[in-house]
Amino acid sequence: MKKVLLLVLTAVLCAPMTYAQKQGNVASALSNMLTSEKTANEFLTAVKNGKVNKVKQMIDNATITKTLVNVKDDNGNTPMMWAAKKGYIDIVKLLGNAGARVNTTNKDNRTALCFAASNNRPQVAEYLLKLNAKVDFACGKNAETPLLLSAANGANPTMIFVNHKANVNATDADQETPLMKVASTKQIDSARTLIKAGAKVNANTEKGMSPAMKAVFADNLPMVKFLIEN
Repeated sequence: MKKVLLLVLTAVLCAPMTYAQKQGNVASALSNMLTSEKTANEFLTAVKNGKVNKVKQMIDNATITKTLVNVKDDNGNTPMMWAAKKGYIDIVKLLGNAGARVNTTNKDNRTALCFAASNNRPQVAEYLLKLNAKVDFACGKNAETPLLLSAANGANPTMIFVNHKANVNATDADQETPLMKVASTKQIDSARTLIKAGAKVNANTEKGMSPAMKAVFADNLPMVKFLIEN
């Protein structure tokens, strides 16, 4: 914000005009910037709180819609990221129809789909993928794909990512695969989905960890039995 303000003021003060004109233009520029920041914060708050009607009203009244729907907070999170994290599918659709970018990253290198996957928001994930969200994007410091995040949270939206051709043998920074993540949960259906899609049952990390070993350490005997039989 400070850098943008400095650039605006420099441009105004260096322009060929009278002193009075420069004073007027500086005041106008400051007013516009403060109004824009206030509007952006108000919009982000409405999204975070799930205020569908407010979000729609602000989009309809926006001077430059794409600027508003792609605004970022201090951590680089966009309205789409917040809506995806919260699971507000109606707001996600409003943002998508208004031109919100789905593959923008925040300061932690996470996209809206990363948030949808890690917070078990299958409807949101499905919609974002239809908008060409990157299905195998490496999210965050552990470089986990949305499928890896989904598999790790114990939910069962893995079919969504498999149907969109996610890499079922992708690995994170610890070399764990989606099947290894699922092996620590009770989601045998997810494990079955991954194996049918080509997940390697005998995959190993450098430390010798396999899906079956993950299930053993989790004291997940039904999963151990299923993996051995497959």
